[in-house]
Amino acid sequence: MKRFPAFTAAAIAAGVLLAPNAGQAGERAVVVELFTSEGCSSCPPAHAVIGRIARNPNILALSFHVDYWDYIGWKDSFAAPWATHRQRAYASRLSAGRVYTPQMVISGKVDVVGSRAPQVMRELERAFKTAPSTPLLRIVETDGRSEIIAHRSDTPAEIYLVRFDPVRETRVLRGENTGRHLLTFNVVRTYRKIVDWDGSAQRIPLPRDLRDHPGEVTAVFAQRHGQGEVLAAAVAD
Repeated sequence: MKRFPAFTAAAIAAGVLLAPNAGQAGERAVVVELFTSEGCSSCPPAHAVIGRIARNPNILALSFHVDYWDYIGWKDSFAAPWATHRQRAYASRLSAGRVYTPQMVISGKVDVVGSRAPQVMRELERAFKTAPSTPLLRIVETDGRSEIIAHRSDTPAEIYLVRFDPVRETRVLRGENTGRHLLTFNVVRTYRKIVDWDGSAQRIPLPRDLRDHPGEVTAVFAQRHGQGEVLAAAVAD
């Protein structure tokens, strides 16, 4: 199995700037989740940060658009209640019960203000130092069907599926970002728990009832029960 390389802050920064797009298939060592809103004036700088991070082929970067700022003048085009629910599930453990934007959660273990790029890079370096040396998940095509190959793990987990748009542009007409053209990256449009995984080596079929949106990318990740550490991730072809 492929081993992930060691990373330093400089290597991460170089990879963020120069590596292929996140749509490239393969395993991911680290998962970064940005909780954001088009109605939040503090969020566009964090969108730029997640856009750079998304270019690193060893990172699965995801933007979850929350809906609790929709009342302040602009309804986010991509906001979903399940994104807000996911952030609130992190809140009791990572941010003293509060939710905020832009919040960036790294490997399910630590949160930072997503617009603070130097702090984000420091936390990414720490995450790579503790990431598993070999991947646990892979997405493959078998007889025309997509399935996950899950390698043995000592840690049971929940496996989630996400589908995301690599980049979207929105012209905001009202609210705090009035008049701005916002670029958002790896915008999650589908989010679903697939299975409770006992850690055994197995093949897990992906759901076939997903609505197909052209250009979207499919990925999966394994996370400890109770919104804990994200153990592994993979992106489909």
